[in-house]
Amino acid sequence: MGKRYENSYLKNVIFRIDLAQPISQGKKLLNDFSKILERDFPNREDISKIHLEATMGLSKDKEPSVKQFQRIVVSNKFSNADKTTILMFESEPSNLNLSFNSYKSSAELNELVGLDDIKKDVEQLLNYIKVEKLRSDHGLATQNLSLHAVFQGPPGTGKTTVARLIGRIYKSLGLLPKGHVVEVSRNDLVGEYIGQTGPKTDKVIDLAMHGILFIDEAYSLNPPNSGNDFGKEALETLLKRMEDDRGKFVVILAGYPDEMKELIETNPGLKSRFNRYFNFVDYKPDELMDIFDGFIKKRSMTLEPDAEQLLISYFIDSYENKDKHFGNGRFVRNIFEKILQTQSDRIARLDNISSNDLILITKEDIQNVINTTNPNKPQERNTLGFKPKN
Repeated sequence: MGKRYENSYLKNVIFRIDLAQPISQGKKLLNDFSKILERDFPNREDISKIHLEATMGLSKDKEPSVKQFQRIVVSNKFSNADKTTILMFESEPSNLNLSFNSYKSSAELNELVGLDDIKKDVEQLLNYIKVEKLRSDHGLATQNLSLHAVFQGPPGTGKTTVARLIGRIYKSLGLLPKGHVVEVSRNDLVGEYIGQTGPKTDKVIDLAMHGILFIDEAYSLNPPNSGNDFGKEALETLLKRMEDDRGKFVVILAGYPDEMKELIETNPGLKSRFNRYFNFVDYKPDELMDIFDGFIKKRSMTLEPDAEQLLISYFIDSYENKDKHFGNGRFVRNIFEKILQTQSDRIARLDNISSNDLILITKEDIQNVINTTNPNKPQERNTLGFKPKN
């Protein structure tokens, strides 16, 4: 998790601790808070000052003075967004872990490559949920909240990853008791013979109860000119359970945009229940390179400058010649695995293998993979905006 997210979480918790009533309860919160610090932040040098100020504020038998409180707030520079979030915290220690998990999952989402629109959409949804909770706490009228959603976009763009993070966020906010994600496709829902589909779909929904049911390529449940296809029975079973078990689980339908639009538009039951859309788009060449860099860092490997330039050109060509089935993140992962295989074949032929040989990816490694996956050599390009690592 980035430090900016850690600090935001810590400041918010401390702000709530200093407002805790009575002071004995504040001390209990601080004790739980310290345990979380020890568990999740092993390097505490950057937060020791903030932690000390919170301790000072609760060290006496009386409540912190107004000046102490003001000093803590001013020194940590709370924003309006921080203060809004703080109002969500309760005084019970159990909610401290929930608050931490919400921040941690949101931070992981923001650290994903690309997905700028998705991050904004999720942030807006969470803001709406939080404010609706505040309205409820103040006895004001609220809307019935539907969390069912459509994730539309090409493959390999992070739809499943985002669904898992959203599940964890929903759990941390108390919206779903478990928040787990059950990923299924047509084969998991549809039976081969009459009478099999309904029970099979029900069983899958039972597994997703109190969590998220993620149906990939959901449009395959209603193929065109399908006649009496069993997929329709799966949809009918799903819609009935969404009504019977309203609020007990969340459904996310995923797939290509055009196909998902047709599925929703041609089924009134789906159209009335799914009005929240998240639009995933193809990764741009620089984002494909960022994903590749992530794989490199996880393996503590390095790229020759010439190898990086060649790979950048390859990603640009691949992006410009992509079709609707372009694999995006999966495409990058496959390329990375092929490069590792090619590198291993090259290293195995060396007489003396150094530690540097084991971590270095050369231009030759990249070129060999390009030759096998795309016989046409990438064009010579101006890679302005891409800065090879020295």
